[in-house]
Amino acid sequence: MIDEIIFELALCLEDIEYVENILKNSNNASAQLELTTLANGFPSIALFYAQLNSIYPELKFKKLSHQYLEKSIARFHGNTLNTNSSFFSGITGLCFTVWVSSENGRQYQGLLGKIDSILFLVLDKKFKVIENKELFSPNDYDVIQGLSGVVRYLILRKHENKHFEYLKKSLRILIKISSLMKYNHYSVPSWLLSKNENIFGLGKLNNPVESFNVGVSHGVSGILLALSISKINNIQMSDLESSIFSIKNWILKWTQEDEWGPYWPNIISLEDELNGKYYHRKEGTQRQAWCYGTPGVSRALYLAGTALNDFELQEIALKAFLTIEKRPEVEWFCDSPTFCQGYSGLLQIAKRFYFDSKNKNILNIINRLQEKVISLYSKSNSFLFCEYKNKEGIIGDLKQIGLIEGATGTALSLIHTEYMDKCFWDQAFLIS
Repeated sequence: MIDEIIFELALCLEDIEYVENILKNSNNASAQLELTTLANGFPSIALFYAQLNSIYPELKFKKLSHQYLEKSIARFHGNTLNTNSSFFSGITGLCFTVWVSSENGRQYQGLLGKIDSILFLVLDKKFKVIENKELFSPNDYDVIQGLSGVVRYLILRKHENKHFEYLKKSLRILIKISSLMKYNHYSVPSWLLSKNENIFGLGKLNNPVESFNVGVSHGVSGILLALSISKINNIQMSDLESSIFSIKNWILKWTQEDEWGPYWPNIISLEDELNGKYYHRKEGTQRQAWCYGTPGVSRALYLAGTALNDFELQEIALKAFLTIEKRPEVEWFCDSPTFCQGYSGLLQIAKRFYFDSKNKNILNIINRLQEKVISLYSKSNSFLFCEYKNKEGIIGDLKQIGLIEGATGTALSLIHTEYMDKCFWDQAFLIS
């Protein structure tokens, strides 16, 4: 069944005209965003085919990946001044897709040079803006829009002087954000969010109080992933290890317990930080996902343990992740097949934990989550998956193709665990 779904989507996306018509006629506003992005556009399909080509090189996936790269570049051409450096809505995602499609630089050398030069230009602008800030925004440092995502791409190119230079510049900023600062005469972590700062992904328009975002997609766990993966990849920088140590200690300090085991809040208020105690009750929507909640945070802690050679920390992280099997699904707040807030993100995290730890208890979770993703598959839908599910049954047609909230990321999570050593697509989410 799994192979059938993956190959059925591959066949569906082969018809570029069909894909363009679906996106053009979609009522979903996010599906109408720039088609040059990894979040919503053609690069996600190019990456999808590039990943399949690495597993099934005898098939025609390489050609299809190339066709969608051409579509991406054609739309990107002439629009370079409007781009940004982010992984999912900017040029870093396109750079990443071209790089992994190039088979480590053996192809597309001219194209890589051109788009990398644009990346360096927009990063220079970003660095100048960040350097003049007193309080930072998630857009400065997070995985989706900020430097944590950029770092993951630059690590892949660390042996090239220019890329390594920008990697070090990006890491210096993340290390600075990982330190303490003075705020109203108090010493607090520098990833403090000001009042009215957007708290992305939590269903709130703004932040009523100063706070700290704990999550992976827009919070400090994303920084921890970027720093830890840098250390694992033998990047040597002053204060890199101590920054990993500081963030993991801060996250561990806010570990909470309920009837099913440890979990982490989505946000910690400044009042909580100053008093050293979490005063709020558990949020009513404590999502169990990659973006927010215990699964993503536990993966960040596990990779921090890898970076620090801290086996006890790895055990803490793995134990926390395993609690998902005990929690009733109604407590997951996870009703989508997609990666960011849905079952496929959980599935890929579970596979990465199993690939690293070989803990057989994870196999039950993998099988359960695969069934969840498969249950939301239907040939009658535009890109073969339903948009969401609720108590009344399966509702909606998923008309997004992107990696983060679309069909490509959903289908890629179904790749068999035996191919995990060949999987590179999930590097975009910093879980590997």
